[in-house]
Amino acid sequence: MKNKAIVILLVSLSGLICSGLSAQDMSFYYNEGAQLRDTGNYEEAAQVWIQGARVLAMRDLIDPRIGIELVDLVTKNKFESQYEIATLIYLWGYGSQELFKYKEFIENDVRRIMPLLPKASGNEWKDLLEKEDISIGRKISRFWVESDPVQSTPVNERIIEHWERIHYARKNFRLNDNSVYGTDDRGLIFVKFGPPDQAVTDNLFRNSQEYMENPNAAQMVNYKNYQEITIWKYMNLGTDRNVIYIFGEAESSPYGLRNGLDDFIPNRAYRGFTNEIPPGILLQMQAYQQFENFDPYFRQRLMEIQKQISMYRYDARMLRQVRDRFRQEDRNNPDKLWGPQEFSELNLYINDIEVMFSQSRILDENNEPKIAVAAMSYIESPLTTELSEIVELSKMEKYTLQHSLIIRDSLMNEIDRDSEPPTALFSNTSSFIVDHTPEKNHFTLAVEVYDPTRNSSLRESIASANMPYIGHRTFEVPEPLNPDLELLELSDLVTGYEVSDELLNKNFPFPVIPGEEIPYGQNLQVYLEIYHLFLGSDNLAHYMIEFRIARAAESGLIARIRGRSNPELLLTQSYNLDSNSRTAKENVMFDISSLEPGDYEFEVEVTDQMSGQNKMRMGRLKIKK
Repeated sequence: MKNKAIVILLVSLSGLICSGLSAQDMSFYYNEGAQLRDTGNYEEAAQVWIQGARVLAMRDLIDPRIGIELVDLVTKNKFESQYEIATLIYLWGYGSQELFKYKEFIENDVRRIMPLLPKASGNEWKDLLEKEDISIGRKISRFWVESDPVQSTPVNERIIEHWERIHYARKNFRLNDNSVYGTDDRGLIFVKFGPPDQAVTDNLFRNSQEYMENPNAAQMVNYKNYQEITIWKYMNLGTDRNVIYIFGEAESSPYGLRNGLDDFIPNRAYRGFTNEIPPGILLQMQAYQQFENFDPYFRQRLMEIQKQISMYRYDARMLRQVRDRFRQEDRNNPDKLWGPQEFSELNLYINDIEVMFSQSRILDENNEPKIAVAAMSYIESPLTTELSEIVELSKMEKYTLQHSLIIRDSLMNEIDRDSEPPTALFSNTSSFIVDHTPEKNHFTLAVEVYDPTRNSSLRESIASANMPYIGHRTFEVPEPLNPDLELLELSDLVTGYEVSDELLNKNFPFPVIPGEEIPYGQNLQVYLEIYHLFLGSDNLAHYMIEFRIARAAESGLIARIRGRSNPELLLTQSYNLDSNSRTAKENVMFDISSLEPGDYEFEVEVTDQMSGQNKMRMGRLKIKK
């Protein structure tokens, strides 16, 4: 599929250069831009690559090198006006069916991204790279699209931030051609997490107490490593404790990332000492004492060493076990092993906003497959605030709020974007109805909320640290509904809970406030549309709706619901209904007020009484107290 968005954008650019050249020479534009860049003509190089992408896109040709080199160039030189087009061209490049024609470029780019991935994903990417599987292009595009913290803007801020960090690292840290970012290990951590919240650089053991009263203290000088070390502290990674990274030269090891301070003390500082405290233990005390005010982690370690010395002063073996345990804990630090693999600084300047949304496959009045999306964004939780307060205009009147529905193809190329300001009456609800094609597209529902009295745009609000509210939800939709008039068909279920009619926006596509979380004691509201019912001799369609619910299990619950006989685990309700047309739209209330808080799965089955056909849809909900 041709990427419509990139073609339209590129066509809108200024005139074609070198129009007399054959576009069959795929390397011309890349080579021309590279030559200009290498001679210091950076702005001209960027223009050649942008216009080259225009020509190739119009002819359904792709050169992924252009996007990779362009985003590198514009971030290095801070050509901010070209950030949007650079990120679009970069993602467009990964739609190429000949990625591995440029294997060196792809491999290098994958190596730059892999440190940001969980270990399992990194292994998968490595395997795809070794097999030269072009599906890695979709993996790369999807990673960047879903990592973008500000989905409502065309520029992918996370890609820009990634490359800006790379350039900062190359400028400020030691260069190392053998590393993924061309720097020492500080570059690896900096590109993943950005600048530390606090940092200290010092010579280890400087001005520390020597503990001269110990007989082995005089030997400490034989084991000291006075090299400069750097310690970084991150306080906003969402972990239980601050995350500490330590860099420096250990004995016989070059400058790099260390697990902990104990890595700087050689093993020989603990050997051959049996009746007194080994020099290594005294060095530990000095090291942790030196940085005890930097973070509680160091102070706690110091106190533990002092406690062990008071208990096992004449047992060097027990004291060595303290060192071994510290090293084991540092190697297996859960905050590093299981914490986030990357962090965007933009998250420090935005607030998360809740997004209640529901998407449903429907058939329109012409029996054409559509996707209907209803969205409601709110600042307070609906479970701690009355719905009337959430929906009313006064709750959002000082803000500018906008929802955007972004549609991407299977390669994560953007093919359409629709932004809907909320209605005048209900300032935090929007709805979208789009064609449902057989292609498996990827959908992002993005929302932005900021105070227009302080800033005129979302970007300005972020730049001035006025903390706008930003959120997004991603989803994929199964195959379109079947338009065959002889087959019973159901829309997807839209679930929520009962509210008064005056709270519902008349332009809302569903008469339900969507959401899978239901307050304890409330009834469950389910909206569904039924298509292709059969009319009887009385010109009415007769059908039954059955509802079944049970507690969620790890797997296979829905398949077993019908076979369950324990009434404590199962609730059923049914309705017999009529319709004067072959289509029925039902907003059904199910009484779940007797159910305790917890996670549930349910199914709704519709049976057409005339044809005997039935159709079922499934859902999940959480009852919260």
